[in-house]
Amino acid sequence: MPDGWRGLREPVDLKKFFKRSRKKAEGVAALHASPDGVGLVHVLFPEGERPRLEVCVFSPVPKGQTAAKVAQGLVKSHKLEKARFVGVLDRSAYVLFPADAPELPREEWNAAMKWRVKDQIPFPVTQAVVEIFAMPGNSTRIYVAVARESEVRDLVRLFQGAGVKLTALDIPELALRNLARGLPDDHDGMVMLHLEKKSGMVMMIKRGQFYLARRFENGFDTLLENLDDDGGGVTRAPFMDRIALEAQRTMDYFESHFGQGQASSLHITPMVVPIEGVRQALAERLGMRIRPLPVNEILECPEGVAESDLARLLPAIGATMRERGGEEA
Repeated sequence: MPDGWRGLREPVDLKKFFKRSRKKAEGVAALHASPDGVGLVHVLFPEGERPRLEVCVFSPVPKGQTAAKVAQGLVKSHKLEKARFVGVLDRSAYVLFPADAPELPREEWNAAMKWRVKDQIPFPVTQAVVEIFAMPGNSTRIYVAVARESEVRDLVRLFQGAGVKLTALDIPELALRNLARGLPDDHDGMVMLHLEKKSGMVMMIKRGQFYLARRFENGFDTLLENLDDDGGGVTRAPFMDRIALEAQRTMDYFESHFGQGQASSLHITPMVVPIEGVRQALAERLGMRIRPLPVNEILECPEGVAESDLARLLPAIGATMRERGGEEA
């Protein structure tokens, strides 16, 4: 995110964690913690070639250990102690709002928006950490990401406990956006469907820019519960109606509020548990082209990477690719 999360007080000095550098790194690593465990990714950026995924591993946290201890073990086993690290907040750790930009100097926006959204967040504003980024095609509208201070501190401490330096922090919307850059469908506008175990998100992306996202409760676990005993029945699953409705609403908003044309396709990110028939079910409901996100076209993946690990760590992989679109990390 552009300037780093604001509002944390000592003893964590966020300036040293989110200081931006114009120097291009040869590779970027990321740690990602979830209720299921800890993941580590490492991506290299060879000149003139696709980014190369060097490491993509996920490990549960054994009973009696901490996530930081597991992260430290992963970092050491892959000899990444001196790598430059980025992080991505879990989607449950923050809320994202569209808002009018304050009529104030830019350096005062974060503080102003913190109090403007105080009635929209589920925790006291004194515990809030705010970050702001631009809304495409509109100089007077912005997005405001608000996280609980303790959530950001916990993530920072994960990296500290692993013995590595955190240099940038993103949210999943922007991290996943990075993966779409350069895809043919990105030029005209594409919808991205990202399903996790307990939740989901539909995003609208065009020419490397994030336009909007709609979150919804329930994820692929709900789909699995709705399948027949033989594993079929996705087309008839009621939850597919909900996903299609959220996708259609996202596209309608993209056209009406941003003045954009119809999206050319919908891409589905990898799922921890592959479910056959999802593409067909969505195509029948939406009447548009449905594709899997072509991860192997976006970056070079080594043999042996588990599909489940790739799915769990996709936002972390996207966070490492901040520089691909010209952004500083």
